[in-house]
Amino acid sequence: MRIAIVGAGISGIAFAGVLSRFEHECVVFEKAPRVDGIWALAYPQVRLQNTREQYTFIDFPWPKQPDQHPTAEQIIEYIEAAVAHFSLDVRLQHTVTSMRDTGDGWTLSVTHDGQQEQLEFDYAILSIGQFAEQKYRPEFSGESTFQGQVITERDVKSLEMFRDKKVAVVGFGKSAVDMCAFAAPCAHSVSHVFRTPRWLVPFRLLGAHYSYPFFARAKTFFMSSWVHSGRFEHLAHRYLGYCVSSF
Repeated sequence: MRIAIVGAGISGIAFAGVLSRFEHECVVFEKAPRVDGIWALAYPQVRLQNTREQYTFIDFPWPKQPDQHPTAEQIIEYIEAAVAHFSLDVRLQHTVTSMRDTGDGWTLSVTHDGQQEQLEFDYAILSIGQFAEQKYRPEFSGESTFQGQVITERDVKSLEMFRDKKVAVVGFGKSAVDMCAFAAPCAHSVSHVFRTPRWLVPFRLLGAHYSYPFFARAKTFFMSSWVHSGRFEHLAHRYLGYCVSSF
């Protein structure tokens, strides 16, 4: 079949690699000037939470051994190597502006260099990324009199912007914790502001790297919102809730 894949991040390339191996004709559309998805937009010194063993194409191992928690640069190099290895048809700076269900397939309107064309496919896969769009930046009362800058982590292009500054980081996700850790060595001070305190998982639990109990496939049993739960998971969550909350 002829299959359109919208997005050339890690998921889009994974889809294209597998489907091409089964002899489907895949075309990957990416509106950016390069592949890599969110990693091309990442802030300096960001690393993968997973380990290199858990973030790999099953039929294309890492050509060069990366760090245990790969850097953005290492991941970008790996994704670009995968595109070449699988000989994928990746069309950069091609924006899919609309999709129309024709009943037996999809018609995509694709814009490139100011020109628009209509392309026919049997299937279309959206792999546009959960975090790829511009970050939401709320407005705050009194902001007009604030003498500093209000930014998101997407605006951090160099850690030098924190040097000798008083920094307040709002939130308790990975990006917020990263920003605190990155700003601390050079900032005048760092204040971490959040509503709900969390337990930061240590790198090792009883001698095991934290990614093995928390990123193993079995953990989806406890996090039913991540998967389409089956009857057994529903029953367990309903009658064995203490197991889920303990995890």
